Amino acid sequence: MPRMTLEPQTVYVDFDDVLCATARGFLEVLETEFGKRVEFEAIVDFDLGRSFDLEPAELERFFELAHEPDVLARFQPLEGAFETLAEWKDAGFEIAVVTGRPPDTREASAAWLAKHEVVHDDLIFVDKYGHAPGGLPLAEVLARDYAWVVEDSFAMALQLAGAGHQVRLLDRPWNRLEATAVGGEIWRCADWAEVRRQAPVGEE
Repeated sequence: MPRMTLEPQTVYVDFDDVLCATARGFLEVLETEFGKRVEFEAIVDFDLGRSFDLEPAELERFFELAHEPDVLARFQPLEGAFETLAEWKDAGFEIAVVTGRPPDTREASAAWLAKHEVVHDDLIFVDKYGHAPGGLPLAEVLARDYAWVVEDSFAMALQLAGAGHQVRLLDRPWNRLEATAVGGEIWRCADWAEVRRQAPVGEE
């Protein structure tokens, strides 16, 4: 599928565990509702059923609880993210917040962005993993033209890089085993300070 050019250039920024500390919020739900304690560094599998040792029915219930508006509202922002987005916006880029959350969380997700005054031009819900019906097809998003991408999912990073995008992969426990060596169109970043250093804003 040919890439679609967007003007001005747009930066793709994932929502969960890129802008907000979603996994840490999920751990609170896991302990409160299921009586399970898991350390953040032990979330080594992007599949939370495996990381949290939940049966399919339990996992479905977990996601129902974790996506309640009052739960989403409690997620904490990640250091350095918002200031960096503001710098990119000032440099003339548009900011697309892209998420694989269920589309019925749009109101709560938009409220979180507004509450924290997150600079952005669009909030895009995408069926990234085949379980968010109603979101944009992944192929449509891959075909768009982004200046660069910030993601935490290695599976998504691979797809985006394969479509020709430059990806800044934020280092997380769940992407380390799969991505011990990254290169080419994927750059591993320890935090938002490193994302900011590696983004080509202001380069001659």
